Amino acid sequence: MADDKVYINFTGIVTWVDDPREVNGREFRNVSIEACGSGNKLQLNLYDNYPNLEIERGQLVFGRGEYKSKAGQSKDGNKVTYHSCNVYQLGVVGFVPREDTREQGGATPAPAAAGSPPPF
Repeated sequence: MADDKVYINFTGIVTWVDDPREVNGREFRNVSIEACGSGNKLQLNLYDNYPNLEIERGQLVFGRGEYKSKAGQSKDGNKVTYHSCNVYQLGVVGFVPREDTREQGGATPAPAAAGSPPPF
């Protein structure tokens, strides 16, 4: 049986850190990053293998994990693709000072073509 899982390496700046919660008896946190290079948003799913790792908005993180994507619809009705990664290796480099341009109408990354490799 072929392994259909897709694994990616990622590097990005943390834009959101969710509060830890319990899922199926394991501690779980969501961390959203803006990927370096593409600018795409990627949700990192962190399970209890990183309980003491401090992660904060503005930090540069890198790692590897199992990639998944799901088609959906934004609040304004546009078709979007949600990207997530079940992380199994993660490192934190430090803080990256920058101005948040999204509130000022910053550029939105172009969507990936259907069937193309993960955009990270």
